[in-house]
Amino acid sequence: MTFPEAAAPPDADADTNRDARAAAALEGDAPPLFAAVVFQTPLDRAYTYAVPGPLAGALQAGARVEAEFGRRVETGICVGLSSTCDLDPRRVKPLRRLVDDPPLLTTRLLDLGKWMAAYYAASLGEALFALLSGEAAPRGPARVVRYLRLALPRADIERAVADLELAVLTRAERRGERLHRSRPPEDGRPEPAEEKQAKVLRVLLNTEHDYTAPQVQRLTGYTGSPIQTLARRGLVSYEVRPVTAPADWRPAVPFAPPPTLTAEQSAAVEFLRAERRAKDFGVTLLQGVTGSGKTEVYLRLIEEVVAEGKSAIVLVPEIALTPQATRVFSERFEGVAVLHSMLTERERRGEKLRIRSGEARIVIGPRSALFAPTPRLGLIVVDEEQEPSFKQQNAPRYHARDVAVVRARGEGCHVVLGSASPSLETIHNVQIGKYARVRLTRRIGDLPMPAVTVVDMHRDAQERDPRDRLGAGTLSVELMRRLADTVARREQAILFLNRRGYHATLWCAACRQAVTCASCDVPLTWHKSLGRLLCHLCADSRPRASRCPACNRGTLTEFGLGTEKVEEVVAARLPGAVVRRMDSDAMRAREDYEDVLAAFRRGEIDVLVGTQMVAKGLDFPNVTLVGVICADLGLHLPDFRAGERTFQLVMQVAGRPGRAVKPGSVVVQTWMPDQPEIRLAAAHDVDGFVAREMALREETWYPPFCHLVRVEVLGKNLGAVRAAAEAAAATLRERLANEPRARVLGPSPCPIEFVRDRFRWQVLIKAGTAAALGRAVRLLRQRRAERERAVQVIVDVDPTQLA
Repeated sequence: MTFPEAAAPPDADADTNRDARAAAALEGDAPPLFAAVVFQTPLDRAYTYAVPGPLAGALQAGARVEAEFGRRVETGICVGLSSTCDLDPRRVKPLRRLVDDPPLLTTRLLDLGKWMAAYYAASLGEALFALLSGEAAPRGPARVVRYLRLALPRADIERAVADLELAVLTRAERRGERLHRSRPPEDGRPEPAEEKQAKVLRVLLNTEHDYTAPQVQRLTGYTGSPIQTLARRGLVSYEVRPVTAPADWRPAVPFAPPPTLTAEQSAAVEFLRAERRAKDFGVTLLQGVTGSGKTEVYLRLIEEVVAEGKSAIVLVPEIALTPQATRVFSERFEGVAVLHSMLTERERRGEKLRIRSGEARIVIGPRSALFAPTPRLGLIVVDEEQEPSFKQQNAPRYHARDVAVVRARGEGCHVVLGSASPSLETIHNVQIGKYARVRLTRRIGDLPMPAVTVVDMHRDAQERDPRDRLGAGTLSVELMRRLADTVARREQAILFLNRRGYHATLWCAACRQAVTCASCDVPLTWHKSLGRLLCHLCADSRPRASRCPACNRGTLTEFGLGTEKVEEVVAARLPGAVVRRMDSDAMRAREDYEDVLAAFRRGEIDVLVGTQMVAKGLDFPNVTLVGVICADLGLHLPDFRAGERTFQLVMQVAGRPGRAVKPGSVVVQTWMPDQPEIRLAAAHDVDGFVAREMALREETWYPPFCHLVRVEVLGKNLGAVRAAAEAAAATLRERLANEPRARVLGPSPCPIEFVRDRFRWQVLIKAGTAAALGRAVRLLRQRRAERERAVQVIVDVDPTQLA
């Protein structure tokens, strides 16, 4: 059987063909039908399965199916149907079950998945399962509950129970024991398996209620093993029932009237509406300073989309931003859905049901919300489009901003990219005429941008009163003074430090080494709240020793700081203030984000300390001070984007204060005050930074002036990793020798060479044309499929980080 690598989309007569197949199946004269199925594996191929008669009328491309894959039963996705097969039909395994009817993936989403697989050097299965976002590995069919049922008549089950109990009694009598059915054996031996099976059957015999397997396990106190044994013996079975959408779990939000638009906002809305009327597809950059009202422009544009009976997707960079975005959109619209990984499986399925049915027309969430099954998509908004969190870090390594553009082209709709400090890739697309741009240069109400003070921490250390040691090196005198004044005025402050933990590392003065992770080439971070040293790459931890574990002589000295220490210092210096921390250590569940942000909005928290999640998109009118604790932290990374990322982070966090009537201020602490990225961010000079950085990128031929592909080779044996990386580089140089706009760099060790007990080497490919990029990616897809056992090969197209 020969299937195309990317199955052609069904034609307009797909429903007619499906009905014809169903009728033929019912009449018993249906021709054989075979399905091409892909699985969530790196192997880029489809597998052929026979379609049983009962499924022939229902199965369509885009539906999930269950099938035997090796020795296991796995969930796959049907990508094509055919009446012919190149294999011996007698050796073709049949599909076990149809999971989705109708399919979860529409024709357009299937096409999008095929493009993602081809562009990002992933298998089709990896790409399509990524589109399911949260339904990739279901334990059962979507939107159903499996109830446990007796599989035989009651009399047969009663005989089976008697046989099981007789077997237990016989075994006990042989050992000269007396059987106590009311409790486990007194000598501590576990209950016999037959007794457990009999007890499960008795529960089902003696109840009028419908129980699921987990409910029976709770009633009996057993694991699932007795139930599985009974199912294999044909004594119990499962009854599958559809589940309706759960009750609305989102808090009620009162409607709010729309505000009056500023002149710039009105012009931006009219420009975007004209772009939508002029052409079916287009991309527009909405570049506006922080507090200029970009969200209101989104809302007005979405009003038009919803009035047309269409849907809109709004992407935000962090889960922490979804509560605020949901509240804002729910104040203006009914039918707002939320999709992200913090939802329970039941909540996620309920939201997708509302989206598919058209009940929810607006979808909000991080990158995975891009694949929401909207019936008629009219607009995609990517807020804070420059954020690296829009890039997926496992296969397929897609960038949601770029995939949004591809999906919009396929759906025939527009994309709005919003940012105060756009990525250089987006600016470049504007400069070459690929994207349109509209700018908002003023804050709402003509409020001034917050005044930024740059504090040189070297000078602060020299001028500080020697007696004032609490917080030295953490909070400058200037920031501490302003923080105290802010709290005294009953206003709020945000302190930003992009490092969690208490101390960055522990350092030995005797052997001059840091305490490092045994599995990674990085220092361990001291987490005081956990009482342990923690590796931020592999999550390994160990207790803190009194002496250096390397030399066993020197005492350990704390070095560097994290958000835990900042929180502790602020609480000690301002004992009357309420201080909370917002980082991935403190925020474990969706409710944690929502509770902290709600309390901050109500004014119950005076100072919020956090990592990147406090820097992006938060809008609180009473915030009048922002402190950037160590602005130059990211400048030391060996990455060509380090300067851009530092500039954008400082710009973002500097835009949080002074967004209402009260003026705001920003204190930027740095050990490198003369760095251009720090100076330009403090001056809110986006154009100056773009001009400088663009010239540097063009001179060194880095994105956006070329495409970049990163090939990472990992393995436990350094020699095998190095040999594989050298072979990959040699093959790439040979195959791309005739491409004048292609260059292969490396191989070389990664900046962090040893991670999770594996060595890492990398090869970089620069491609000046789409054709050169395509050739390199096709070659890498083939090499990835032919991977050696000793090494793993990761291909990252358009990487956002090189460390």
